[in-house]
Amino acid sequence: MKQGTKSSAVLDNFLEGIETVVTSVLLVICVFTFVFKMVTVNGESMEDTLYDGDKLLMWSFFYTPKNGDIIVVRSKILDKYIVKRVIAVSGQKVTVDYENDKVYVCDNDKEPTKEDILTEGYIKQADIKDPETYFSEGHFDKDNNRYVYTVPVGYVFVMGDNRNASTDSRALGLIDLNDVDGKVIFRYASAKGGKIGFV
Repeated sequence: MKQGTKSSAVLDNFLEGIETVVTSVLLVICVFTFVFKMVTVNGESMEDTLYDGDKLLMWSFFYTPKNGDIIVVRSKILDKYIVKRVIAVSGQKVTVDYENDKVYVCDNDKEPTKEDILTEGYIKQADIKDPETYFSEGHFDKDNNRYVYTVPVGYVFVMGDNRNASTDSRALGLIDLNDVDGKVIFRYASAKGGKIGFV
């Protein structure tokens, strides 16, 4: 083989290797920009499911919130990202009964029954204290001493798992789907001993 041919082959291999590395880096950047994102929990509103300082991986590509999902929201009111659990989606009605410490979710044309009580093994405490402020007192049902929220198309209702230390839809109002950044799927680090793995 001639010297020039050998040099040309080495250069071709080198350029091919550079192209592979650059393509891989761009692919990783695209994946972590449009598909997965890394987020950090700030605060105690999701204890004991998630802890302050937990490092999370979030899925954002073609995501539609579902009941029970833990999501990341860009809150315009608080001017920051918040992590909460989806309690109800469009077409559903949420009834929060503070007197009996129950949360009901049913279709918005129904009256809640015992079958509609959420089974919430994830909440930190059984009692639900009234938050100090509500986004609208118009949701208060005086006759039954409870708050009722109907979720329209394009919105979700969210609450923190640590109900008594959470600023959520009870105070912030319904969450526009355009403000939902994605779904939390994996915890990869925890400062307080939270289990590493899928959430």
